[in-house]
This record gives sequence, structure tokens and C-alpha cells, in this order.
Amino acid sequence: MRQHAIVCDRRSQVGERTFDLAVTPVINAAGERLGFAIEWRDMTQQLATESEVAEIVAAASQGDYSRRLDEGGKDEFMLDLALGINRLLMTVEIGLSQIVDVVSAFADGDLTRRMQGEYQGDFQRLREDSDRMVDRIASIVSQIGDVTDAVQQAAANISEGITELSARSEHQASTMTETTASMEELAETVNRNSESAR
Repeated sequence: MRQHAIVCDRRSQVGERTFDLAVTPVINAAGERLGFAIEWRDMTQQLATESEVAEIVAAASQGDYSRRLDEGGKDEFMLDLALGINRLLMTVEIGLSQIVDVVSAFADGDLTRRMQGEYQGDFQRLREDSDRMVDRIASIVSQIGDVTDAVQQAAANISEGITELSARSEHQASTMTETTASMEELAETVNRNSESAR
């Protein structure tokens, strides 16, 4: 006795349940048809899960990782699938949330924020790279601060030097004025003496 190819394959709705119905002829060794084998497969849970997964994937593709599959009423493979997808979504949601917090703090000038928690794979690499990036920027900011302090000190020294040079120049100008006046007096005295001598 053997079965031939399915002669009827259809989906039927019975109340709130959905079934796939497969009708296959049963043939004996002589090739005579003995009847039909009918297989009913309850597809309700699978179809509901497929619909949930499609909605969650659509939400995730738009950046919403907060949605989860309902784990209630599922068994075996469908339950394993729901648990696995929910773990995946939770990991992605938490990881992205941490990254957004670090980048947002960085944009506001806060170089102390870091990703928290244990990660694996690309999220661990992202955590390490974001920590290195923030540390490097903090180091550059510190160096800029040191250079700024040095430039301010140099500017203060230059200003002090200019003030001192200005004071010396004024003193030298005053001395030159006095010297010029003395020279003029001396010239007058020489002229008078020369007149007197004549």
C-alpha cells in the first residue's frame, strides 16, 4: 500500500482556527486506489506568529525595537522562536539606547558617559570603540586646555614686556629731551663765551 501525490491542498477556517488540509490517494501494490488519506494540520499558532513577526520586523526596520512577541499560548518551535526574537530585540534595543546616550552626552560636551552592561560581538566592539573615541577626545581637549594656558601665559608675558618697553622708551625719550635741552644750554654758553672772548 502506498500513497501518491497530494491531490488536494487547501487552507480552511473552522471557527477561530485555521487548518491546512492535504488529501492524498492511497494505492495498493496492484495499483488500485483504496481510498484517501486526509491530513489536518492546525496552522493557527504558526500563522498568528508569522503575522506578529511581520509586524515586529516592520517596526524594527523603522527603528522601533520596543515591540515583543507574545510568548503566551505558544509551544515547542513557536515558543523557542518567540523567546529568541524577544532576546534579540531586547539586546538591540538596550545596546542602541546605550549608544544613543553616549553620543548624546558627547554632543553636549559630557565626556564621562560610557556604555554599561556586558555585550558580545559587534556591540562589544562598538562599546570598546566608543570608549576609546571619548577617551581620545578627552585627551585632545586636555591638551588644548594646556596649550591655551601656555598661550595665555605667553600673552601675559608679552603684554608685560610691552608695558616695560614702553616705560623704558618714555624714560629714554625724557632723558633725550633733557640731554637736548642741556646741549642747547651748552651751545648758548659756548656762543656767549665766544662773543665775550671776541
